[in-house]
Order: sequence, then C-alpha cells, then structure tokens
Amino acid sequence: MTLSETPIPTQVQRNFLTDLNIFVEYCNDFYNIKSGMYPIAKRSEIINAIGEYLTEPHEFDIQFDSIDRENVRMILEPSYSPFGPAIEFTVCEQ
Repeated sequence: MTLSETPIPTQVQRNFLTDLNIFVEYCNDFYNIKSGMYPIAKRSEIINAIGEYLTEPHEFDIQFDSIDRENVRMILEPSYSPFGPAIEFTVCEQ
C-alpha cells in the first residue's frame, strides 16, 4: 500500500447521551456521599448539579473531562476552589 492508498482516519462520532451517562458515573465515583473519593453529595444532587452545569453558558465546548467535573464540584460546593483556599495578605508598615 502506498501513501496515497492509505485510508484517511475518520473522527469517531460521539454520542451525547452515552457521554453524559459516563460523566454522571465519573462524577458519582468522585463525589458520592457513600462511596466517592470526596464524599460531598448524594447521587441525585450530583445529577442536579450536572444539569445546572450543562444549562450554564460556556466559553468552551463541554468535553465531560476533569475540568467539567471540577466545575460540577464548584456547583455542589460553592466555597470550593480547585486552586486551594484563598490566602489573604496584609501589608505591614515599617
């Protein structure tokens, strides 16, 4: 087979509902109050937070990745920041 005969790879068509179901399980594995790595919410709360996240305007496409998962966490836990707690500084006069 020559280079000109090599088939061009096609992009895999993604299914939104399949991706959404996988994302729900992904978030549930992290945040479920009974079995999650960071137990902060019930499954129904996680699903509601995902629904809220999906209806918000976004600057970028939703990829159902860790960035999206962290954004769902910020809905579940508004005081949470992926950058850690805010540090306040004060300026001391000499």
